Amino acid sequence: MNPGVVITVYNEARSGWRERENADGSRTWQYEDELSERHGGNELLATLDDLRATEGDVPVVVVDDASDDGCCDRAGEYGAELVRHKKRYGIGYSRTDGVAHLPPECDTVMFLDAHMRVSGGCVRFCSELALEHNAVVWPDTRGLRDRPRYKTLKRGRKQETWTGHGARPRTLPQAKERGVLFRYSWQNDRPVDRLSRTHALISPGYTIPLSVWRRMPIGRQTRGFGGNEPMIWVKAFFLDVPILHTCDAMVRHLFRAGTAHYTATNKEVYRNMAILARTAFSARTWDRYWWPAVFEPGVTKATKAVLDSDELWEAHLRFQHEKRRSDVEFWRGLTLEPVPEELA
Repeated sequence: MNPGVVITVYNEARSGWRERENADGSRTWQYEDELSERHGGNELLATLDDLRATEGDVPVVVVDDASDDGCCDRAGEYGAELVRHKKRYGIGYSRTDGVAHLPPECDTVMFLDAHMRVSGGCVRFCSELALEHNAVVWPDTRGLRDRPRYKTLKRGRKQETWTGHGARPRTLPQAKERGVLFRYSWQNDRPVDRLSRTHALISPGYTIPLSVWRRMPIGRQTRGFGGNEPMIWVKAFFLDVPILHTCDAMVRHLFRAGTAHYTATNKEVYRNMAILARTAFSARTWDRYWWPAVFEPGVTKATKAVLDSDELWEAHLRFQHEKRRSDVEFWRGLTLEPVPEELA
């Protein structure tokens, strides 16, 4: 077992701050935690410090996606290999680039953002499980938007933080959503077992065997911050690769939706989701459903050029050769939605 970690970074120098409301209604800015305070709000350094304390000498690759705030300048002090981009490509591209720079002896990779903390031994534990089950392993995720489990509390019941376990994939939009994309419904149920099957990934912190990653990489044509986790869970379904949630390890996610230093635009999401559909589904499904019914009205000329490129077509052919499940099973067996009429 030789785990590695890839951290994607964009302007993390002061992302350790969060605005909080005081009892009198006033608002002040406070550091997220002790490590954030120690490193002046630089979340990358706080995350690297945490990794070294909990995981020792696990190889870490930091991909600096064209940050301009100096947040990565001291990454080498924590033994991380630094890969710099001269222009911003986005999370998916950066993760793929980071995997390419891991030491050759690594057999798994855990993807992290630069504002995460891991429980002791989390990286090695998830790596062991991933190799044992040939699976994507996702530890408990706490703090993501601080979503509470219960909308109302019954007498004697204590509020709990949502973990992300059991999200139900879907493609049909709910209220106020635009378009038909690869989404998921939030589930707040507690996992039944300490290691259990789940259906979708909502945030990083997950570990993948590199032998599995090579069959389902995130394409370098992706851009921006939107729609990167579906690149993994959709392909995992088609390849019959299990996604396992473990309660015996935890990642604390310090993402702040209201004050984040980046946003995912609709244009980026449509590009990434179109690339995913073009790669993972058959040519018939693309021609009859995804392109005319979903993506043609919304994609840009630049995205259309990517979709028509030889590089993406070759990625499509490679993936179709690897697939173990049919497109119809995606709706009937995963999203539990009606099969589109265009495919009947």
